[in-house]
Amino acid sequence: MRVRLYYWLFDFLTSSLFARIFGRFYGLRSERVRAFQVPIGIEDGPELGDSIWFHAASVGELEMLMPILERGLELGLACSVSAFSDSALLWINRLRAHKQAGNLRYIGLSPRDRDWKPLWKELRVKRLWIAKYDFWPGMWEAAAELGIEVMVINARYRPSLARLQQFMKLLGVKPPILGFYCSNSEMIEPLKKHFPFARVTPAPDPRRVRIRERAENMNPQAERIKDKIATLPRPIGIVGSAWASDLEMISCLTETLVRGSIVVFPHSFETKNLKQVKAALTEVARAHPVQTMMIEEKGVLLECYSAASYVWVGGGFGHGIHSTLEPAFYGLPLVAGSVNAEKFDEISELVRAKQLTLCEEEADVTRWFRDNPSPKPAGKPLIPFPTQKEFVIWVDPLLVTQSGNKLG
Repeated sequence: MRVRLYYWLFDFLTSSLFARIFGRFYGLRSERVRAFQVPIGIEDGPELGDSIWFHAASVGELEMLMPILERGLELGLACSVSAFSDSALLWINRLRAHKQAGNLRYIGLSPRDRDWKPLWKELRVKRLWIAKYDFWPGMWEAAAELGIEVMVINARYRPSLARLQQFMKLLGVKPPILGFYCSNSEMIEPLKKHFPFARVTPAPDPRRVRIRERAENMNPQAERIKDKIATLPRPIGIVGSAWASDLEMISCLTETLVRGSIVVFPHSFETKNLKQVKAALTEVARAHPVQTMMIEEKGVLLECYSAASYVWVGGGFGHGIHSTLEPAFYGLPLVAGSVNAEKFDEISELVRAKQLTLCEEEADVTRWFRDNPSPKPAGKPLIPFPTQKEFVIWVDPLLVTQSGNKLG
């Protein structure tokens, strides 16, 4: 009865009617309403037996799950994919064109919280993979009642996850079979403390496997752009996922410390942002004796980092720091603002390795350029980037049922 009452309240709070009436006041985003609609993504196809479900909060978490999902599809396993935020829709639509798409049973946004159980029962889900911590009450109850093993990759301890456990206990719901797989060793003890019934173990970060694979198998277009960048005067600084605020921080330095070349890859390709970034890059060229270049092409940044002498990771002085892992693979000196740095486990790892410097203000940026007049890459990663072979050895045993039988 208490669980049913929760569902009634939760459905109301995520309904379109509530969003229309109170959405602005409560700051609800439209995607958080659309995410809880009746599923429409079930795919027609042959009966594939037991299956695996992959669920992500948004595009960033889906990226963490993709190497595991793709490995499951390679093995011929029946899989389903859902995401809470419509930021993941582009990736979801790409999956429909995957060469093993015939093994995908559901592709789309999250169902309503009450619909997890009937959906998983129909599709005979035996394993649920999620990234970091995105776990809803309906998922918790459905996994517990159906005996679904929950696998949390890149697991992080969050008080909200502990509160979910306590909330479900009050509703009389037992915990599911739960495994936390931690790429950050600092998360192991807090998770063991708050979830003593769960399996907590170190694990590779799937994103790093994907980065290594892309870097070692460069596509021709990315290689052409990389070779063009490599002809510029050194040191070559690449500002990756750039916003105007990043370039404004460089141009306002009172000392002319920046030399060589600055190459900018914008984060957003909206017309307004491109105009702002171009204007800010012009100011950089006026303030410092550098040659500048702006690359307006998507999907090539990771590979182009290999031509750099150092990398300024964008977003850290405004929108929030972007990916540090991609340039980190090449052993490059990294510098960035600190906004939202605490959200990413790899950042503390890179700081400890003395590869990444986080800056709070202009004085920190000045100090970095003064101390690094001729930055030199290490030539190899300073933090672990597992190979595909190492990843397969780890993940394949987890893509089986609890009895040890292969799914599908």
